[in-house]
Amino acid sequence: MKKFLVAIFLISNALVFSQTSTPKDAWLYDFGLSYGRFINHNFTYPDPYNFGVNFGIQRNFSEHTALRLGLRYFNLGGKWGIPEKKSTTHAFDLSANILYYFNPCEPVTPYLSIGGGPLLFFVNTPQAIKENKLYFTNEFNVGFGFDWVMGEDWRMKTELNYVTVFDEKFDGSASLVKGGLLGSADKSFFNVNVGFNFYIDKGEPSKICQLYDGLGQDLTDYNRIEEMIKTHIPQTITKEVVVEKPVKTAVASEKWILVGVNFNSGSYKLTPESYPILFDAIKTLLKNPDMKVEIQGYTDNVGSDSYNKTLSQKRAEAVKNFLVAKGVSSSRLTAIGYGESKPVADNNTAEGRMLNRRIEFLVK
Repeated sequence: MKKFLVAIFLISNALVFSQTSTPKDAWLYDFGLSYGRFINHNFTYPDPYNFGVNFGIQRNFSEHTALRLGLRYFNLGGKWGIPEKKSTTHAFDLSANILYYFNPCEPVTPYLSIGGGPLLFFVNTPQAIKENKLYFTNEFNVGFGFDWVMGEDWRMKTELNYVTVFDEKFDGSASLVKGGLLGSADKSFFNVNVGFNFYIDKGEPSKICQLYDGLGQDLTDYNRIEEMIKTHIPQTITKEVVVEKPVKTAVASEKWILVGVNFNSGSYKLTPESYPILFDAIKTLLKNPDMKVEIQGYTDNVGSDSYNKTLSQKRAEAVKNFLVAKGVSSSRLTAIGYGESKPVADNNTAEGRMLNRRIEFLVK
């Protein structure tokens, strides 16, 4: 079992970084397998081989909120009494759950779930409760889980639920054992679910998440980047773009673009590919102590103007903070975010948007 869980963890971590764009709203299929176990019960030995299955549909109203409707089956049981007897509960419920995603723009997103619905169950037991009699009641559940991006249309979910069934006979005995919701005698169980969501319909791309295409490209391949710049950037400003080791020509230029200084989707944290280019910039600045630089941050046109302006400002400040941390005086640096203004490439293409998500140094 431990090896199985470790394998799931490693596979999910290997695949999760195939992050793709997040839609503002969507419809998804939902299905999975689960393991459950009674929390308060009359069993001496709860059955360790409980299982469950579920399938349903989910409606994402926004990046943060969703409604999930699902049909679930639970098989729960155990042994109890003297002489020892076995009891197995078979339950079907139709649950409606509200989900709240805390940071929907990340490849791994924690979320909360709360809901409930009608439940049918029957118990296979030789005890006082009539065998195979159908009972109708209701259940309430709360849960916490993680949503893992697996690809363009797939997400994996890992979720832990606490479920209270409003009937003390749910475990095969009418004996009252407190421990249900709010200390009631109703029977409760936990449920660990591993499943998948599959997009069947997507709305417009999220303006909050700012999840871009083209981030997976090798930004250190300067020959390819130079060809991209020649293709997409208007000839009237080509002279301002320095591609091959740009920082070494900075003193002679009024402005240069730090090709390769990029950020993850909707983030102002520097990526590893940015550091070699910034280290070269630091060398140039330290060799020219009189040089003052305005660090300009830009974005592509995906998202609102106000969001892009704020994001570009934070990215410019992140570069400034890195330069200061490496010995460049802060008095020589100013950071300004220009949002999606002054594009240097075509925003209608993935490569063009990648080029527009840039940092520029204006030498004063």
